[in-house]
Amino acid sequence: SDSAEEQMSEAITHLEKVFGIKIKGSWLPEMGLSKEVLELLEKLNIKWTMSDESILAKSANYTFERDYDGHLEDPYHLMKPYKYNNLAVIFRDSHIPDMINYEYANMSSDVAAKDLYDRIKVIQDKLKNSPDEKHILTIALDCENCWSYYSENGRIFLEKIYSLIEKDNSLETVLISDYIENVKPKPLKKISAGSWFNKSFKLWIDEPVKNLAWRYLNRVRNDFIEYVKRR
Repeated sequence: SDSAEEQMSEAITHLEKVFGIKIKGSWLPEMGLSKEVLELLEKLNIKWTMSDESILAKSANYTFERDYDGHLEDPYHLMKPYKYNNLAVIFRDSHIPDMINYEYANMSSDVAAKDLYDRIKVIQDKLKNSPDEKHILTIALDCENCWSYYSENGRIFLEKIYSLIEKDNSLETVLISDYIENVKPKPLKKISAGSWFNKSFKLWIDEPVKNLAWRYLNRVRNDFIEYVKRR
């Protein structure tokens, strides 16, 4: 809608003022995507966006199977960027963020960092016969601030996991903007509308009370637009 485009355009302008550079990527609330959203991002000259593996599975009619420990049986399709029209789309691994959000805070920082590192290496090992030279593992949190439950607000855990990655010559942390410029994204013919939560938007819509609230909000918006026109 016009309101969405206006709000996003203003946000992009504001971020450019704050950081001194124009943003290249945009991660939308709840990792929600749709055909219309992707077209809007492209219109605003955004180069990449991100969503959850469940949206990729639904869009590409693919099933990501995991073993008892949460390891992907075949991580190949998730470890690459995609492209919808001219917009790159990255899909995150959904199990690792859950570990960071809910499990690692209950462990020592050393054990938690080693577990995450080992999970990364398992994925890497399963990709050793891949036809691609490079792969990207996207770890993106969707929860409220989990770091308050960690020792020193997560500083020790983060220093340890980054140290393990830095010492491993076969791993590298990268900016998504840089990565997509050096690989060929796989075409994505369609995108199934939804968020990370249940592959849909039903947490926020499609219920009588919530739909009524949206109608009230739309009425207020329209009334305000008419008020501005009459001034």
